[in-house]
Amino acid sequence: MSLRTACPGVAIRGFWAALVVVLCFSGCSSSSFHSPTTGASASSPTAAIAGYVWDSRVKGLRPLSGTLGAAHLESPLPGTALQSATPCPAHGLALGADTGGVFSIALPSGQPTRLGDAVSPDQQMTLSPSCANGLVYSPSHGSGLLITGLASSPRVQSIALRSSGPVSSAVISDSGAILLAAPNAKGTASLEILSATGSAQALSFSVQKIGGIAFLPGADSAIIADSAANTVYLGKQLSSGPSFAAIAASAQGVSNPRAVATSADGHYAFVANGSGNNLLRIDLTSTGAPIAIACGCSPTELIPLAGAAGFQITDAAAGLIFALNGDGPSPRTVFIPTDKVSAATGGAQ
Repeated sequence: MSLRTACPGVAIRGFWAALVVVLCFSGCSSSSFHSPTTGASASSPTAAIAGYVWDSRVKGLRPLSGTLGAAHLESPLPGTALQSATPCPAHGLALGADTGGVFSIALPSGQPTRLGDAVSPDQQMTLSPSCANGLVYSPSHGSGLLITGLASSPRVQSIALRSSGPVSSAVISDSGAILLAAPNAKGTASLEILSATGSAQALSFSVQKIGGIAFLPGADSAIIADSAANTVYLGKQLSSGPSFAAIAASAQGVSNPRAVATSADGHYAFVANGSGNNLLRIDLTSTGAPIAIACGCSPTELIPLAGAAGFQITDAAAGLIFALNGDGPSPRTVFIPTDKVSAATGGAQ
């Protein structure tokens, strides 16, 4: 009786068969074993990716492995140390920036592509709902970089958001239109729309204090939160014949909103309340009452994770990440433990 080993062309009879098998696996087999490597940049995510978390402690993006409710942080992606990054897991990219420039970052490799110079020390970044467009802007100067074709062939141009004065907040739509909130002398915030063609228009609508703005996917409509009036509005046809309607107020649970977002399919709007430790889900396709979502946290942001309605709602630097699973009949929040790491001196390597 003969034994054919994993090494091509080797056949051994009798006593030495077992020994040959061992030697083949250690040497001549094309499926040889490798000892595991160590280090932050070497490890790969161990499960499905539920999104990416910007961790300011290590100045890097960290994959979130598993599913919401049973997820954990992986080691930071290798690459250049950054000051900030905004991930778009659905389209495999992130927008990042440091003092030296603005970058498109491929996910999950972490490979950066330089897009242009840094705008200012106080630069902010935002992506359109489909992540086709990006905006990096200076709130104090009211200028920035407009990035189009981000997922395929990025094109970058300098842009003035206002003729003069600062900008409180700005977002960009899938068509390239920019909605911005600007402080005025009365202490309130006025809204302006900058169309994709470059024409600017002041909107006959203002808020007492901006609590978040977000475009709907594929639409010229946006969610606008007034944190002083505890009201959330839906603005439609912003570039042509704009109209505004309140869709939730304090009676429906709006309480000092800090951020707003929409689901990837435009079905829901979400509000992160600054008071009451909860969030709201508003169904944009019906007139039903908003659903309150309890959280053992103080939500401060709504950063998209994987899926139609998954969001990171607290900062990793706080030591415990809370996330929102906003889909289905019973939306809920979950927590994701973070490891104890010291602030990075050179960033994630």
